[in-house]
Amino acid sequence: MSAKAISTIVNFYLQTFLYLSGAILAVNLLWVLQIYQNSKASEKAI
Repeated sequence: MSAKAISTIVNFYLQTFLYLSGAILAVNLLWVLQIYQNSKASEKAI
């Protein structure tokens, strides 16, 4: 394998990893926000 091919593959893996971790972070943030809003709503109900 040439160095160019290796660097292309490495770049692809890095981009995929970044997109995946970004998506996971976004999902976690939405999840935390929903739990936070639910707890605020239940406090009002009490």
